[in-house]
Amino acid sequence: MKHLLILLFIFFIASNGISASNELPKIKDQKGSVFYKKSLSTSWNNAKIGQALDLKDSIKTSEESYADVEFDMVNLFRLNSASKIVVETLPDRSEENDSVERLYNFNLLNGNVIARLKKLPKKTRFEIQTPVAIAGARGTAFSVSASDGKSDIVVMESKVSITSRENLHKSVVSEAYKKVTIAPWKIAGLTESGTGVLSETILGKMIKNSVDKIVVRAEGIGKPHPEITVEQTAKQVSRKEARIDAENRLADIISDIKVGPEKNIADLMFTDSSLTGKLFELIANAQVSKTKELLDGTQSVTIEISIDTIQQLVKQKLNAWKSIRQISRAQYMQDFPALARITTERAAKLDAYRRLAERIYGTVVSSETTVRDIALKNDTVVNKVKGLVRGAKITHTTYFSDGSVKVVATIDGQLVKTGLEKVSGNDFGENYLSSPIGIKYKEYRLFSILRKMK
Repeated sequence: MKHLLILLFIFFIASNGISASNELPKIKDQKGSVFYKKSLSTSWNNAKIGQALDLKDSIKTSEESYADVEFDMVNLFRLNSASKIVVETLPDRSEENDSVERLYNFNLLNGNVIARLKKLPKKTRFEIQTPVAIAGARGTAFSVSASDGKSDIVVMESKVSITSRENLHKSVVSEAYKKVTIAPWKIAGLTESGTGVLSETILGKMIKNSVDKIVVRAEGIGKPHPEITVEQTAKQVSRKEARIDAENRLADIISDIKVGPEKNIADLMFTDSSLTGKLFELIANAQVSKTKELLDGTQSVTIEISIDTIQQLVKQKLNAWKSIRQISRAQYMQDFPALARITTERAAKLDAYRRLAERIYGTVVSSETTVRDIALKNDTVVNKVKGLVRGAKITHTTYFSDGSVKVVATIDGQLVKTGLEKVSGNDFGENYLSSPIGIKYKEYRLFSILRKMK
């Protein structure tokens, strides 16, 4: 009889879709300083593993801390360091049927969240909202950040629907290895980079090396850590930081390598998500060619990858004739004629302007409309975009050993909004919402956290 009652109890729980041990989200794991606050309380308390979170409860983390929150038996998210989140909406357990959507909504006030959703139950939806955005999904891996009124949503797997909180009709769907940004127009600086390479006339006189000997090389720096009392441990931390810095720099250089007059490797990665993952893994495992320690304890790590290896991966002939590494402007002037710098910088600017125009055209106006759609019907919009791009500021110029030049161009978001509204007659709202763009290596690295989550 006793066993029969236990079986009936288990059957009752299963048939009603309720888990006795998991009715509320709870803290599954944590590190460092994690605090929670009950909905009606004004005081913060130390959080503990197993802590349940009800409606309007809050949790926050300090620097170098995190909290893993499990809201379903196989689905959870990590609240990263210096972050704060509030439980906004939970499924109504009194209404358990297929006609009612079960919604988990968490309000990220600041910081970063990484979510791992294996597969939510039927009619269940998970959302992270910020002051400006709502990101929702049913089965995927993605991160959401909120800082200074701006939000970035980075998708690692599957798809995520992203909506502007000020206008629920302004939305976009982002796929794997893509990022979407939402920010008030007044702080939404639109930035793009462009790369110029040596002209064939100049290049023809300088080619000496064969392609299988060419490498892409980057140096990373790790600051000293005098606060760490164990000297060997301090060096290891600094060297790890230097390695990460080198990987980020190497990824940037490789992404900008040209594969044609207008396309670069980043363009190939945008259209092929599997290539993005493979290339970033290649960078993560790049060979160390040199390590160095400076007098103040600063650590330097240099890593490299052969051009031949990259060509085999992307299956494209790369515009590379010499090993590529960043150099100073003075070194560039010494290695290449003045005409090379002038023409290559100009080509880089034009490339940056073209990409910046594409960024403006990708601005989302509604769930079914972008600026590009408006421009197809209105030539004045096209002319306005050209004018806006010509007024962009070149904020940074970088020189490389193969003669290539990279420039970064930025335009004030408020100027874009004002200019486009005047010529198109459309209401662009208070917030800028981008179309999906390719992610950076440092954003990809965030998802290494998912492998460590229990």
